[in-house]
Amino acid sequence: MYALFATAGIGLGRELALRADPGTGAIVLAASNTTAGNSGGVGNGHAPFTIASTAVTGLQPGGAAKPLALTLTNTDNSPYQVLTLQIDVNNPNGCVAASNLVIGGLGRVQLIGSANAYSSAAAGAPKLVIPKNGHLDVPGLSIRMLDVTTRSQDACKNQRFTLSYSGTATQGN
Repeated sequence: MYALFATAGIGLGRELALRADPGTGAIVLAASNTTAGNSGGVGNGHAPFTIASTAVTGLQPGGAAKPLALTLTNTDNSPYQVLTLQIDVNNPNGCVAASNLVIGGLGRVQLIGSANAYSSAAAGAPKLVIPKNGHLDVPGLSIRMLDVTTRSQDACKNQRFTLSYSGTATQGN
């Protein structure tokens, strides 16, 4: 069995890391400063947006895709248009995530890593707007584990993949 745990990054001036407690499944939050964000950068007077997800369990080689629930929250009095959204996955104990997992949605077949990040400027990209003082459930995201027949996937058995999210946004629709 393969389990997925979440971390999150936020834009507009701060970065948060969310980790699911293996015992309870509860999400634990830690914060640190970063320069990521909008063109105004840190100290622009606008609240950051947060990115959160829930754990995904039951991933198996060649198994069905599982929904990946991703929620973006905006506590500012202005709506935010998401400019970029990136998902990175750790490589636990020799299991290379990019060779074994596929995260799909937002008009892309693969969303893992900076080369595959969502960009609002990409042709055909859906527009993602987080309402003022509200949240947006990102539609249509899924994750699945590939059935790789050309090499052993034993290194992935009983591993936990940690997803890290980051993104940027600007004010407005």
